Amino acid sequence: MLNQCIFLFLCFLQALDGSVVMPNQMKLVQDLLEAYDKKSKPTWDNNKPINVTFSMSLYQILELNEPQQYILLNAWIIERWHDEFLYWNPLDYGNITEMRLPHDSIWLPDTTLYNS
Repeated sequence: MLNQCIFLFLCFLQALDGSVVMPNQMKLVQDLLEAYDKKSKPTWDNNKPINVTFSMSLYQILELNEPQQYILLNAWIIERWHDEFLYWNPLDYGNITEMRLPHDSIWLPDTTLYNS
């Protein structure tokens, strides 16, 4: 929400006198997501599989109940994959080589944690 307000404010200033230039990071996000569809599989070849690496890091043990044989914990689930539609030339965006985007704006693998 805050990013949208800043973006609209910068666009408003640019419309007034044309002298304000959009920051590289904002322009990159706008250009990346302009035609991006998070419901589509992120490969140019639909027959090509997407390799997703999955790892889990223990964050906190909340409860260990030995008589009932269960453990309650918090963990980070880390998934990595290559999205062929999220690419850019770093020279066009102030040498930005990495971008973090909100999870609700990109394609996510359909994973389910069993025995949770």
